[in-house]
Amino acid sequence: MQVAVVRHADAGRRSEWTGDDLERPLSPLGRAQAEALVGPLRAAGAARLLSSPARRCRETLAPLAAALGRPVEVHEALGIPGPSGVPGIERLAAAFAAGDGHDGARAPAEEPPLVVACTHGEVIERLLGPLARPQGLAVPGPKAGIWWCRLDPASPLGLQLEGCTLSEELGEGLGHGGAEAEPDRGQLSGR
Repeated sequence: MQVAVVRHADAGRRSEWTGDDLERPLSPLGRAQAEALVGPLRAAGAARLLSSPARRCRETLAPLAAALGRPVEVHEALGIPGPSGVPGIERLAAAFAAGDGHDGARAPAEEPPLVVACTHGEVIERLLGPLARPQGLAVPGPKAGIWWCRLDPASPLGLQLEGCTLSEELGEGLGHGGAEAEPDRGQLSGR
């Protein structure tokens, strides 16, 4: 199963938000980044959308959900880690695999649809850091960056990292212009 792990789009500075951090919304830049994610994720076959409970994560996936006519499913396992750290890969893998988002119309040998999971830098750091750093990639990467992965039970971490798309690659400057081009998922060059 393929999984696109998305770092939430820009939500301004935590230090400037006076309310509950779980309710911090996207900034204008973040809204533009969220719109720019629609093209590459739709082109990659996004079918199931998972999110941290945080508003900024749900808002990051909202334009894609609207474009696909699909709901955003909230999963605690993608949330901001508490004192005990980030949930284990087993909980995240279970969230990814629980229902594969298809309607029964695909052939048995066909690849399951892409699961998109929006989360936080802290989760991405712990989840993907051991896979990305040896390849020279900065983790957690920029806001609205996409980490293309595949569930792999044979891997010690349960995932294989297949590539990344940085938010700057989604369009000019702020992540505008989300073209429908096929996403670049195969290059792990540290860009």
